[in-house]
Amino acid sequence: MCPAWTQIRKHDPAKSPPAPVREAAPEPQAEEISFAAIKLAVGDALQMQPVADNHLRYYVSLIGYAEKRSVLVTAPVVDGHVQLIREGQPFVLRVFSGRNAYAFDASVLKSCGAPFPYLHLSYPKSVQAIPVRSEQRLKVNLIAAVPEVEGRVVAEPLACLVVDLSLSGAMISAPRRLAGVGHRFKLSLRITVNQGPVYVALPCVLRNLREAPSPDGRGTIMNHGVQFTELDPKDQLLLENFIFRSMLAEM
Repeated sequence: MCPAWTQIRKHDPAKSPPAPVREAAPEPQAEEISFAAIKLAVGDALQMQPVADNHLRYYVSLIGYAEKRSVLVTAPVVDGHVQLIREGQPFVLRVFSGRNAYAFDASVLKSCGAPFPYLHLSYPKSVQAIPVRSEQRLKVNLIAAVPEVEGRVVAEPLACLVVDLSLSGAMISAPRRLAGVGHRFKLSLRITVNQGPVYVALPCVLRNLREAPSPDGRGTIMNHGVQFTELDPKDQLLLENFIFRSMLAEM
């Protein structure tokens, strides 16, 4: 008897089921809202961009507003000098508040010098609101330290560098491993917010760890992907302020 032969079928790509496509997360959609709906607080920072200059950015603080009449902000100051802003000059203003970025058009109604330099801006007819994702990452270069691992204070805080940062986590580079995957530790770093430089202590859990070439090419570094956990409400507000302020500078 002839030996039995197993029939081998040729692969026909046309008859193969299509590979599942991983859908990208939808882009945040802009929404039109009123200026009052932003619920800004006195002292909140806004960015002013002259319509005629896409590269120039001023930073001012909200003084207050009269609904449907005027928005009052401090006059922009650069290197200690109050900037001359002409009446009628149009601007695009941007601000972060909560988990949204906002943008609106306004022109200068009045530039006042007493009792201190400030501006009356036209009240915006509408505001564009765009949600900011918690995982949206900001490229940074912040010196940091790890003073505590798994609830134990280390004799000498472990030095590291935060290379990107988001509301939910960070990427940390260090000459050696700071902890094991799944371990919890605190990340201490200095950030600059509206009030000036402040220190925050952020509880983290290490989610991934990988070796990479060092920037100078002479060795390797360890990159640590961390997730923030149980942030102190005050530190969370400071972190949001820093990230949103930095994003404004890049817009």
